[in-house]
Amino acid sequence: MHRGKKKRNIIIFSLVGVLLCMVVGYAAFNTELKISGTSKVTSNWDIEITNVTQGTPTGSAENTVAPSWDKLWASMEADLYDKGDAMEYDVTIENKGTLDARLNDIITNLDNSNNDAVIITFSGYTKGEILKSKATKVIHVKIEYNPEYEGGETSSEVEINFDYGQNNNEENNPDNTYLVKYDCTTNGGDDCTSYNEYLSTGSEIDLNKIGNKKGFEFIGWNTDKIATEKLEYLMMGENDITLYAIFKDTTPPVCTLKVTGATIKTVTVEATCQDASGISKYEYSINDNDYIDNKTDKAYTFDSFDLSTIKLKATDGEGNSAEFTLTEEALEEGYKIIYDVLNKKYEELQNSENQYKNNFLNKTYPVGSIYISVNSTNPGTLFGGTWTSYGAGRTLIGVGSNGETNYASAGLTGGNERLSLAVANLPSHSHSFTPSGTVSSSFKGNSATVGSAGAHTHTMSYTYTSKANEQGVSNVGLINGGGSFRDRFFVNNHSQTINSAGTHTHTYTARGTVTSSFSGTKVNTTSIGSSSSIDVRNPYITTYMWRRTA
Repeated sequence: MHRGKKKRNIIIFSLVGVLLCMVVGYAAFNTELKISGTSKVTSNWDIEITNVTQGTPTGSAENTVAPSWDKLWASMEADLYDKGDAMEYDVTIENKGTLDARLNDIITNLDNSNNDAVIITFSGYTKGEILKSKATKVIHVKIEYNPEYEGGETSSEVEINFDYGQNNNEENNPDNTYLVKYDCTTNGGDDCTSYNEYLSTGSEIDLNKIGNKKGFEFIGWNTDKIATEKLEYLMMGENDITLYAIFKDTTPPVCTLKVTGATIKTVTVEATCQDASGISKYEYSINDNDYIDNKTDKAYTFDSFDLSTIKLKATDGEGNSAEFTLTEEALEEGYKIIYDVLNKKYEELQNSENQYKNNFLNKTYPVGSIYISVNSTNPGTLFGGTWTSYGAGRTLIGVGSNGETNYASAGLTGGNERLSLAVANLPSHSHSFTPSGTVSSSFKGNSATVGSAGAHTHTMSYTYTSKANEQGVSNVGLINGGGSFRDRFFVNNHSQTINSAGTHTHTYTARGTVTSSFSGTKVNTTSIGSSSSIDVRNPYITTYMWRRTA
């Protein structure tokens, strides 16, 4: 059982008139039905409700409380939760008086007693019928959730008045009146038997009542059920009569599109439409292009897989038309059909390619083959297989030995385009130069003894004076003849010549080593060359080379 916010209907009956007040909300709604009345009472007038059934639920509907009544009123409360919920009751009315009662009219401010949130219908009675004294009448009441209600919180009032009056006029006796039946269901409309009434011969029949049929326009009433035009005026005869509601289709067709087939270049769509007046033509368009009249053929083939832009315009026999596209589900199914077709074609091409590889390609260009061309096109687009660029910027050398180097396997790389010479690569040669500067030497040797020869002496004669005769002299040396000076003398400005003993020479022989050093200006040899690398490539011409890898 659903347990959301409740939608509640409260119905309270009291006799002779009916007042229905309904408060309707998105979360809950209440309905209240009152029957009360007035009459011309000339005798014993006594009509009252004698029973209300417990109610028969549909869907998740349920009674809030059990129905109750007392003389002139009855109360029923029902909870409606979802679309499809309904609760139905039978109300028994008994004429306990001595006067017959006649149902003069049923007055309502809403067609079929409907409002936005609920639908309330009454059945089991006919206007003008007689409720004789001591007789009973059962009126059926149905309260249902309006399946078309999508609104938010709201409130509305519905009034229904059952007008019972005293039947004391012989002209209104049922034996002198005839029944007018209003039939809406034969032509697909909603039940309208509540319009039924008894009329006397010569009375004008009410043709202003409205019939309802979803998606159709009500035209009027006619005694011919297949008529297309309404009656403008009608008098009651001496027989019962049935009036049929005449409707005109104003609802555009309701169609669905689906993909029924595809090829590697085309896709076919087909329409399924429902319309009472039939489809007069199908028109198709794609990518917002003009519609193409496909007449009554509901299938059309497009040279495109752009399913999301396909449109159908269907027109019915009444001239009503509507546009349709593929639903998400139909798109998904359509793309699956296209995928299956293309996948099957791909598998066929794959098998064909494999056969090609196993025959021509693998025999002419097996995996590892080199393809050389002056055209930059990848050979995979020409022959199939997988090819990659090979040997970019390199020359080819055959596998094997050239007597000097052995190129043992494919794929070896080496070499340079340019080379700079090292010293080891130069021819053997020499350089000469003439130094300029001075040489200095030093001698380092052992000490030696010089031979002795020519020994001799020198004497000097002088005069002196006694102490008593002391005189001052200048530029004279003191001769120490002993431990003390006993006599002193001074020579004053007197020179003396020493006798020569003769000339002689000495000779010396040295022993040791002599070291020398050179000190001069640095001298460089002449410099030549620019250290530029040399091009060692052979004469060449460029091509595109590709190697098959798969």
